Amino acid sequence: MSDYELNQVFTGMYPIEAAEFCNNSGLYHIEEIEALEDGTRQFQIVENPTPTEEEIAERINNLSMTALDFITGLKMFGLSLETINSYLEANLELKMQLTYCNNVYCYVVKQLCPLTVGDFTLTEKITEAMFKYKAGEISLDELTALISTETTEEESSEDTEE
Repeated sequence: MSDYELNQVFTGMYPIEAAEFCNNSGLYHIEEIEALEDGTRQFQIVENPTPTEEEIAERINNLSMTALDFITGLKMFGLSLETINSYLEANLELKMQLTYCNNVYCYVVKQLCPLTVGDFTLTEKITEAMFKYKAGEISLDELTALISTETTEEESSEDTEE
């Protein structure tokens, strides 16, 4: 259960947890509303607008990439074509999508995660970031930082398990 709800109003500032609640839900965001008479700012949790059909189509397009885009993304992580090909030979679902579909969809790749190719593990977060980078939603620096963070977290969890 959450401490936050639709239409909840915050005076002065809103807590970071309220922003996290909105971001994690994907349903809400926080908007600044009319200030109090003394000028104190107010914020309210409001519903995200329902996307139009065009926005939905654009989002689907942004969450897909061609097979070449996907393989180029894997090469960005230092994987050779030989390594990628041997991985695909061992993972028929992904190979079939890359071979027979016009696009690779983010949710399909995420279902196959974690994908370990050589020393590199493609996580759900990295996969989503690759698609966001392709769509121009994040920069190469942001993608690289996420990969660093994910790799560090993975190594930390392996150390903890030992």
